Amino acid sequence: LDVFSTHNTEAGASAATNYHLHLHNPGDDTSESIGIGFGITSAMDAVGAAIAHERKGSSSYGDLYFSTRPNGGNVTERVRIDSAGLVGIGTDNPSAQFFNNLVVGNNDAGDKGITIRSNAGNKGVLAFSDTDSANAGRYDGYIAYGHTDNTMRFFTSAGNERMAIDNNGKVGIGTLSPADTLHVAGQVRIDGSTTDGLTVT
Repeated sequence: LDVFSTHNTEAGASAATNYHLHLHNPGDDTSESIGIGFGITSAMDAVGAAIAHERKGSSSYGDLYFSTRPNGGNVTERVRIDSAGLVGIGTDNPSAQFFNNLVVGNNDAGDKGITIRSNAGNKGVLAFSDTDSANAGRYDGYIAYGHTDNTMRFFTSAGNERMAIDNNGKVGIGTLSPADTLHVAGQVRIDGSTTDGLTVT
């Protein structure tokens, strides 16, 4: 199937005539889906992956979801973008979570996680950005793991380093190179008492 057109599809277009290919089900049935299946096999009805839209309400507002088929299994949903733009990986209902712009995992048995992969000479970063128009707060705070020295570092307030955990498990606060299990560069305040014979007031 070849589709040729000189028409320009604009972002945010909601009319069918704005698109080069339009799949349409004339029924107004909420929770029904329409989609495209992919198969590379001599079996004409075999599907290995699919992209589909699920109607949630009037004017066909709803979700887009992506499915794949495991070896020996059935086509299974893997990723969903809901009508609000929330993304779920391994879940079809990201809005059920409190922090839900991106939700990974579900209640099925087994560990879930995200991997940030970098080479041995660089670091992996999880950054927290402000929404200022000048992007000055793009790295207002972040957590970085440096693969050159295998150290986890924590940064706040315009990206200033505040704490580090080195490859020996030593924790440094206010210092980049902790010399002991806990190394604090600066004043320390402890309120309360311990059960190990040390009382601090």
